[in-house]
Amino acid sequence: MPEKRARYIIPSPRRGWKTDMSKKKTGERPGTKSAIGVFIAVFAIAAATALAAVIPGLLRRNDVPGKTGENAPLQDLMYEEAVTEYSEMYSVPVYTIYAVIKCESGFNENAVSRSGAVGLMQLMPSTFEWLCGFTGEEPERERLFDPETNIRYGVMMLSRLYRQYGDWKCVHAAYNAGQGNVNKWLADERYSSDGKLFDVPFGETKAYLEKIEYYKERYKRLYKEKGWKDYDD
Repeated sequence: MPEKRARYIIPSPRRGWKTDMSKKKTGERPGTKSAIGVFIAVFAIAAATALAAVIPGLLRRNDVPGKTGENAPLQDLMYEEAVTEYSEMYSVPVYTIYAVIKCESGFNENAVSRSGAVGLMQLMPSTFEWLCGFTGEEPERERLFDPETNIRYGVMMLSRLYRQYGDWKCVHAAYNAGQGNVNKWLADERYSSDGKLFDVPFGETKAYLEKIEYYKERYKRLYKEKGWKDYDD
């Protein structure tokens, strides 16, 4: 006759719980899988709730390259009076100014970068001080948080860079990476030809140039009824 296996019953502090050692020796308590299942279900519900709150916001971000809604408005034309005034004063296209603000600060007038650039157009205090030498105004850093002041001097800088290079790609590269780097690239046939850049060695600057061009074209197309001047763009 086959030998009978002994059945051991292990008492538990929890009334009614026992384990049949002849069948299972894992020590897993009855109800453990149920508890895990409940935990997973609760976690899934919480995750779904979070996604439900986030996804609509993501779908509304029609101003991001590669996203849907290419013809949706970028956002309200903030600071339009100041942008228009200094566009005319310094002969810089309105859509170029808006593209720079969009890429530099995302329209956050209180933005401060790790390197210390300040405000809507992310001007360095040292650049602001240099530009104030032409206007005779006080180069107080706190003034850069004022939208109109920041726009005025940011547009002034774009204008001076355009007079220097005569090419907007060089202007935007210099605004991002500095004039010294652009001057070196223009002297290097690996990156330039006939005084114009066709490539840049900095990944950050290359991405910046792509974003600038993207937003310039979008502003120009979506607000063409405004009749903004191109100047030499």
